[in-house]
Amino acid sequence: MKFRLVNKAYALMLSFLCDKVLVSLSGENTCASIFQKLKSTYLKDGAVNQILIRKRLAMLKKKKEVSMQEHLNEVNGLVNQLKSCGVKISDMDIIVYILMPLLLNMILRNLLLGINL
Repeated sequence: MKFRLVNKAYALMLSFLCDKVLVSLSGENTCASIFQKLKSTYLKDGAVNQILIRKRLAMLKKKKEVSMQEHLNEVNGLVNQLKSCGVKISDMDIIVYILMPLLLNMILRNLLLGINL
């Protein structure tokens, strides 16, 4: 009975992971080892990881084919990653991360069209 539950838990855990992640877990054969591998790979709280997340956040631009809600969800996801690393990020910082690319895009578009601000 316990063996079946362990197998079900293992199968359920694997079912939530994408193929790219599954390839990296090919040597893991228990739920605990999978969890530990995922934790060590994706839950890094070092300075380098924080810098990379901040860079992704600063470079993030809304694509035309992406809805504003999806863009905000992506910003929110990156902010949550920073918070999970222990970074304290203010609401004003989040607003700046959201608005700066939109404002820069508007300014560049107006400059290219020759419209004075």
